[in-house]
Amino acid sequence: MKQISVVVFGTGNMGKAFVEYVQENIGWIRIIEPLFTGAVDYDTVEIGNKTYQVVKPGEREAAIKHILEQEAGNTLYAVDFTSQEAALGNIKLCLENGIHLVVGTSMTGEDLVEASKAAKRTGVSMLAAPNMSMGVAAMMRMFKWGAEQFPTVYADFDGTLDESHQASKAKNGIPTVSATAKTIVKDILRKFRINITDEEIKSERNPEIQVSKWNILKKYLDGHGHHKAKWEKKDNTEAYGFFTIINGRKPYARGTGASLFTLRERVEAGSRGEVLSMDDVISNPNLPSLP
Repeated sequence: MKQISVVVFGTGNMGKAFVEYVQENIGWIRIIEPLFTGAVDYDTVEIGNKTYQVVKPGEREAAIKHILEQEAGNTLYAVDFTSQEAALGNIKLCLENGIHLVVGTSMTGEDLVEASKAAKRTGVSMLAAPNMSMGVAAMMRMFKWGAEQFPTVYADFDGTLDESHQASKAKNGIPTVSATAKTIVKDILRKFRINITDEEIKSERNPEIQVSKWNILKKYLDGHGHHKAKWEKKDNTEAYGFFTIINGRKPYARGTGASLFTLRERVEAGSRGEVLSMDDVISNPNLPSLP
């Protein structure tokens, strides 16, 4: 299979997990050096079996220019696993330099609109998803379809949604509700006319409770995403629900590889200025097997 040359933005947990997954499992992705990072106090980072140089925010433009010169004649791709504050700037930098990219960083609705405008203006396609798991994307799509087809079957049921993520998914000690949880409420539960609001989402970040009540293995406390949705009739005669369990970051890294494959396929077929999603990935019949 022809190689995909990829620039990596982000040397945090998810960026490292993606690079290590590529090292171990995907020979058709080539990681371009150096890696791009945020405001950190180190110049190199060890990932798996290799030490990588890192580029800090103030050096991004010069580094991208150098990479473009080195890779002249190659169609380049990138992945972004940085932060909500940094993602839009990285997206615009890539698009304006002809680099197609997969964005796994959660963005605000306004930033996604801006990114879409930039893609359309530059004619450079990208793929954005707040959750890179193909399994989660497939389940979400199935339930969205169900809500469209059977919008009244659960009308006026009372809903609950609990989610658990690593303790670092918080700001100033207050849990940051996952984008996936908000999407479950907005695109599934409410479309089934189930009674629930964003404010009723319960977020767990306490490791002791995650082990004792969520049965999360200790080795996954620093990287997991669990969601439990339930809805029941007010008279307690019926109850339904679903759950998603992601332990570790490998499922997201796998989905990122599949996303790069799908984006490259679409670009080579003539895609210009599109913003793809995980729906495009999970419906791709040509995806290679990924461990």
